[in-house]
Amino acid sequence: QSSKPQSSSAESVRLCPPSAHALASPTGTNRKVVYSLADSADGFFSIDSSSGIIMLEQPLDREQQSSYGISVQATDQSPGQALSSLATVTITVLDINDNPPVFERRDYLVTVPEDTSPGTQVLVVFATSKDIGTNAEITYLIRSGNEQGKFRINPKTGSISVSEVLDYELCRKFYLVVEAKDGGTPALSAMATVNINLTDVNDNPPEFSQDVYSAVISEDALVGDSVILVGARGVVQISGTNNPQESEKLIAEDADSQPNGQIRFSIVNGDRDSEFAVDPVLGLVKVKKKLDRERHCEPAAPEWARKEASAVILYCRPFVLWQVSGYSLLVQAVDSGIPAMSSTATVNIDISDVNDNSPVFTPANYTAVIQAKDSGKPQQVSHSYIRVRAKDSGKPQQVSHSYIRVRVIEESIHKPTAIPLEIFIVTMEDDFPGGVIGKIHATDQDVYDVLTFALKSEQKSLFKVNSHDGKIIALGGLDSGKYILNVSVSDGRFQVPIDVVVHVEQLVHEMLQNTVTIRFENVSPEDFVGLHMHGFRRTLRNAVLTQKQDSLHIISIQPVAGTNELDMLFVVETPNSEFYKPAYLIQKLSNARRHLENVMRISAILEKNCSGLDCQEQHCEQGLSLDSHALMTYSTARISFVCPRFYRNVRCTC
Repeated sequence: QSSKPQSSSAESVRLCPPSAHALASPTGTNRKVVYSLADSADGFFSIDSSSGIIMLEQPLDREQQSSYGISVQATDQSPGQALSSLATVTITVLDINDNPPVFERRDYLVTVPEDTSPGTQVLVVFATSKDIGTNAEITYLIRSGNEQGKFRINPKTGSISVSEVLDYELCRKFYLVVEAKDGGTPALSAMATVNINLTDVNDNPPEFSQDVYSAVISEDALVGDSVILVGARGVVQISGTNNPQESEKLIAEDADSQPNGQIRFSIVNGDRDSEFAVDPVLGLVKVKKKLDRERHCEPAAPEWARKEASAVILYCRPFVLWQVSGYSLLVQAVDSGIPAMSSTATVNIDISDVNDNSPVFTPANYTAVIQAKDSGKPQQVSHSYIRVRAKDSGKPQQVSHSYIRVRVIEESIHKPTAIPLEIFIVTMEDDFPGGVIGKIHATDQDVYDVLTFALKSEQKSLFKVNSHDGKIIALGGLDSGKYILNVSVSDGRFQVPIDVVVHVEQLVHEMLQNTVTIRFENVSPEDFVGLHMHGFRRTLRNAVLTQKQDSLHIISIQPVAGTNELDMLFVVETPNSEFYKPAYLIQKLSNARRHLENVMRISAILEKNCSGLDCQEQHCEQGLSLDSHALMTYSTARISFVCPRFYRNVRCTC
């Protein structure tokens, strides 16, 4: 007879398990039972022979063996044949927290780009415990090394992820100590080290230590001389040396690591004539061409010189001299990342003067006129020459010579004569840019007289007159109206007033929609203005105006490209600011064409110039535009006409 009692014991406690009991029916000695172990599980257990109490003889380890099966034999004490029976006792070993967690490795290493987004997993750590149940439930935490809070760990899974933006330039290595703790009481734990190395991403442009650098170099510096080192920490000026080792290096710094932080320098602006060069590695600016603070050209300083150099323009005859007193170079630093990043700094270089130019007379020679008393005869003239020397104050001193031709003439006998001038200006509303609008024509019977022109000072805010050639210049922003200019011409003795009248007419955009074009044959703009404009305008008014109060406006005249024809644009306005329709004007012009051609030969009358377009059953649509900043001046001795250039755009429409 056998049975299987169950018993349990903690793996680290040495207590007696429950006893085994056997009953015998006979009486006397037959009734007494003695217990023994038929299988003691390798000596781990023993049993009291009298009471049947099973006892633990050796320490248990559940992780090595979680249960034991032993056989207990009960024998009676019969003097004759003893009887016995067996029972199997199963002993289950309960777990206690006696095994700390164990990481799969002691050290972890991972490499992470610095632009990894927050929330991205970078590594998973893993630890296990030989215990079971709650004792084997592992919780993870970062014990140290995360003072900046850049990472977080999932307490259940051990997943380490980015929690804040990383920056290689601020911190490129992190050493985290991660703890794995079990759920036992007391809890046991283990540590592992996680090394996180950041890799550089090209997220920082090169940085100059300052935005603007300044240097001074003499204009007689040799080619190859150093000017300034924009590649050093601090501004180091190295004038007149070829040794870049005399200075510190790397003004422009890139916080990125190599190769992203490797910088190359170049000049990107301000050096049109390539007079300077920069060492691409050191950032050392050197003289590349022979410098000259004083420049000469024909007939005027180029536009780039006035923009890129600190230029002072001195107008001379027969050339123009301008002084290049400095340069403003834009130096660029580019790193080697992909994509590359860059930044710029301004290098202002002042050119110091040396006395390498002789004084220049402007003009090279002079003429002076001296008037003598009037002898009553035609003007007589005699000549003499004076040699003049000019010395500068430089070292060494420079000298130049010039000659003055002196003409001695008798006083003027005749007064100058001038032709009155009438000027018509057509411009868009409040958009007159200014410019030359005409020229005064004056003569003098005295052969040697030199005429000069003048304008009264109170009118100089709107107009100017060139004292030598009589050209009249209007300043920008003229209002509509009539201006009478007080101009005079003088031969040095006599001063004669000249009648100059300026008419300014401002157009409105509605006029452009109602224009009609008359195209003339074999006439130039100047001939039309000087010979025909007044007469044809009068004839045209009589032909097309319905009432005398209506106004005829000539908007523009313009030669037809590639021909000897001339287009005249006009429009007719009523007193209530309405305009004749083009179709009505064309009808009136067609009826009066023969009468008009008695004054001017007409090639065509156009509402829309659709030549070259085959619109078939479609309509020809014309757009007319004026360029008020492209003024055309047609000047004659008596009349000057100033008008904007016009453009036609034609297309076929449904």
